[in-house]
Amino acid sequence: MTNTTHPMILLADADPDSRAIYGAALESRGYRVRTAESSAAALHLLEHAAFDVVLVDFWSATADGRQIVEAAHATDAHQTVVIALTVRALKDELAAVTGAGCDEVLVKPISPVSVVEVVDRALHSMTAAIQHSNHASTLEAKHA
Repeated sequence: MTNTTHPMILLADADPDSRAIYGAALESRGYRVRTAESSAAALHLLEHAAFDVVLVDFWSATADGRQIVEAAHATDAHQTVVIALTVRALKDELAAVTGAGCDEVLVKPISPVSVVEVVDRALHSMTAAIQHSNHASTLEAKHA
């Protein structure tokens, strides 16, 4: 994680209301939030900063969700959790989102409280996995 006390979140969504509402909810929880209104803006931010979580409106008219997911996973020296936001809830559309590498899918409309809960849970799981990995590495080093 980039910062365990104030994780960094990228919120990529073409809808300014969604960016404002979800961004404010995440910031009130103590997260550092950067927003992007398009694929180009999200990709630029991913090139210049490390994010713990990327929330992306996967099927947005101004964002290519697959491209953002690939960039989020390609650029990180640590594990980035990618959560898709979508209004498309058909089975094949959801399968395409998870198949693209998203760790979680949230179907809009979704409350800001629910978004924060999902981000909290994802970061908790990521922290636990990192701690487990570090513990296993320490044990291996002791026995080597």
